[in-house]
Amino acid sequence: MDVIEHIPADQRPNLFANISRLATADASMVLTYPSPEYQQYLMEENPSELQLIDNVIDIQAILAETAPLDWKLKFFSYIDVWHYNQYVHAVFVRSLGSSPKPPEPSTLFQRIASRIDRAIFRPRRLKKYAEKPFSNE
Repeated sequence: MDVIEHIPADQRPNLFANISRLATADASMVLTYPSPEYQQYLMEENPSELQLIDNVIDIQAILAETAPLDWKLKFFSYIDVWHYNQYVHAVFVRSLGSSPKPPEPSTLFQRIASRIDRAIFRPRRLKKYAEKPFSNE
């Protein structure tokens, strides 16, 4: 979180290669960083807020660096923190739609509870945390 902008651009491919080497096939990678617009604003209006290495991160550059390593963008959004569209949240996954399924519960009660969860509660969790993770709904 809030680190990728401090990695020199020429070293990011090596960073992503190392992460990929350590990550499982169904891993997720979350990047949170200042938006390009906010970084530009700081550079022009308040450079004292910047650190020694504080790059403007373009999602297209990240996509180009992660694509050869089989990372796919699953979620991308601008987020308001103290200012409008101040940060970016980007979630990358190694394999879209191929998450391993949990083992089936063994007892009848567990199987019924699991089916109820999949039918009723899981869709609500997905809507709340995956589709609209940063909304006020």
